Amino acid sequence: DLMRISRGRANEDLIRTLSDNARQTADWLTDLGLEWEAGYPHTAGYRRSPKSGGAGLVDLLHRRLEGLGGAVSYETAAVDLVVDETRRIRGVRAHSPEGVVDVLGEGGVILACGGFQANVEMRVRYLGRYADSLILRGSRYNTGDGLNMAIAAGARPVRRLRW
Repeated sequence: DLMRISRGRANEDLIRTLSDNARQTADWLTDLGLEWEAGYPHTAGYRRSPKSGGAGLVDLLHRRLEGLGGAVSYETAAVDLVVDETRRIRGVRAHSPEGVVDVLGEGGVILACGGFQANVEMRVRYLGRYADSLILRGSRYNTGDGLNMAIAAGARPVRRLRW
C-alpha cells in the first residue's frame, strides 16, 4: 500500500522494517496493557485501534516511562542537543519556566519529536518541489525542530526523494 500511494517512491527498506516489526510492536503494546478494538477494513486485512485512542496510548506509555524512572518535563521546549567532546549525545538543552536547563540522560536520549509535516521548507527539501502544496494530515506542531537538532548533532537524514 505504501508503495502504491507513493507511486513507488517510498523507501522499501523502511517499509520492510515497519512491516516486519508491526506484529511484534502490537504484541509489546498488548503486554504493556493496551486494549484493542477492531479497526476498519484494509487491503492487508484489518487494522486494530487502541480502545482508548491515541491519547490513551500516550498515557499508557507515559505511565510506563515514569514507572521505569523516566522523567517528563512540561512547558519545556528542547532547543539543542548536549554533545560531549567525543560527539556523544549526553542530553537536551531546553527552555523551561525556570529558564534554560540541560536535561542529561544517563543511558541516552530518545527523540520522540514527530515529523516535519508543518514545515513547508523541510517538506520541499526532503520530499521535493511539489511538497509545498501537499495537503497533509498531522499536527501543526510537527515542525521538524527535533530532527534539525539531530542533524546539527551529526545525524544523517534519509535521502531526498526525486519527483
